[in-house]
Amino acid sequence: MSKLQFAEILREKSPVLDDQPATIHRSFLAGMLSLLDVYLKQPLPDLLNELKISDEMRKALIYHEGEDGAVLGLIEAAEHGDLDTVKEMGKKLGLPLAEITTASLDAMNWASSLK
Repeated sequence: MSKLQFAEILREKSPVLDDQPATIHRSFLAGMLSLLDVYLKQPLPDLLNELKISDEMRKALIYHEGEDGAVLGLIEAAEHGDLDTVKEMGKKLGLPLAEITTASLDAMNWASSLK
């Protein structure tokens, strides 16, 4: 669950991404949709074909294109412990490693508060 909030926080904190409420909520949704394959045990592209989502969102989820795709790429690199990619993506998003780490911890705290 922390992935959803992590995506939202990263967008809010990035000085280069659009931080309007609609785009912040879209990043939260992208984080949620990126977990569908894990929960439903089916390939993500197949699941997305069943949903009426924009091409922009589909490309973000499958190819990490666009703003939401960049956020998801950073999160997935962090999940895999790929520090070099986290730093590289962070730089592109205007986020230093310390801020990414804080965002991750904040997201984990948020997720643990839901229980």
